[in-house]
Amino acid sequence: MNDGRAGIRGGIHVEIREDSSNCRLDFISSDESLDRYNEVISAAGWKLDNYKRNPPAQWGMAQLRAKGLRDFGASLGPEAAHHIAVGAETLALRMERACSNALALASMLEADVRVAKVHYPGLASHPQLHTVTVRRKLPGTLVVEVQENPPIALVATSDGLRAYDARGTLLPIDLARTPIDAPVLPRRDVELLHLLNVLRNEAPALYDRLSEIRITAPDEVVFQMGGTPVRAMRDVSPARLAEITPVEDDLARRGLHAAEIDLRYRDQVIARLP
Repeated sequence: MNDGRAGIRGGIHVEIREDSSNCRLDFISSDESLDRYNEVISAAGWKLDNYKRNPPAQWGMAQLRAKGLRDFGASLGPEAAHHIAVGAETLALRMERACSNALALASMLEADVRVAKVHYPGLASHPQLHTVTVRRKLPGTLVVEVQENPPIALVATSDGLRAYDARGTLLPIDLARTPIDAPVLPRRDVELLHLLNVLRNEAPALYDRLSEIRITAPDEVVFQMGGTPVRAMRDVSPARLAEITPVEDDLARRGLHAAEIDLRYRDQVIARLP
């Protein structure tokens, strides 16, 4: 209904209850309560004869159309559709200009000594940004490709656990809002962070099992693999760590579980039983 004050207004709400025995439909056209204009849509005088002339198989499709109008509104008016179509033609260009303007503004603020910190993903100095490219895909698509520096470990600091990437860079991630499942290090150690990055890329199953790394000596560490501590040298490789898997499988077949696995000795995997 169009009352001249607010475009197109919804008319009636229809609920259907189908009786499978005789395909009877009950219509609730209006409860005759006041709307926000203090008006009442009265059900008196509504005729459904034309609607019922349709085959019963088409009644469901009619309701899909009716409820679509109720939930999403009517069709766009010609003028509104025209404005949207015209805007879509320049959307890619406008997005490209908006991004370039935002980058220019962020770069200017970053260079200003009076500004303490600027967080903008388009800046090369942003710790989470590895690469970003923006390209147009004709006729009207703007493609933004962002490759991030993901968190590789959680490092214990005076401020609690903080997320670090493989370069040893602190990432601006609020762990209270964005939980991260990553191994815990007792301190920032670039060598171990690099090792974790290699392990995640080359042996992701082992990385997923790893919950903590403890530094027990200048050249020795303990990897907490689930419930099994694994002693190794700091320069251990992913391939060397993977040697624990067949040992654990063999122990499992015999109903045993290692209390500790030692990889510190060349070409040996020592499983200490409880």
